[in-house]
Amino acid sequence: NRYLGSQSGLTFIELMVVLFILALFSTLVVQTIGPKVKKAETETARHQMQILAVARETYRLDVGEYPATREDLVRSSAPTWNGPYLRPERVPKDPWGDEYVYQALDGGEKFDLYSTGRGQGEIRFGGED
Repeated sequence: NRYLGSQSGLTFIELMVVLFILALFSTLVVQTIGPKVKKAETETARHQMQILAVARETYRLDVGEYPATREDLVRSSAPTWNGPYLRPERVPKDPWGDEYVYQALDGGEKFDLYSTGRGQGEIRFGGED
């Protein structure tokens, strides 16, 4: 005659309670860390755009005008070009792996520089979220 109470192991209800506690804990962790990761990605994008803007200013000091394209920071046929202002292998991509969008405006006197943010909203150079 076997006594059923002597067997060890978890009952279905005990297992469900453990799974519920794990799910609750993981939800709390994701809600706590998620916004911090997004903020870190945004700050990384802002810092990288600052690097691109400094390279653009250095180009202007050497060439006398701003670059028409981001590629001009790596290689250009301008006579006084003293680059590369960014090494080809070090041209930053945004934290989501995409290229930054650079557009010269008003004959190169102004520029638009931003990341599409891969669905999290555009991040513009000099702008707030």
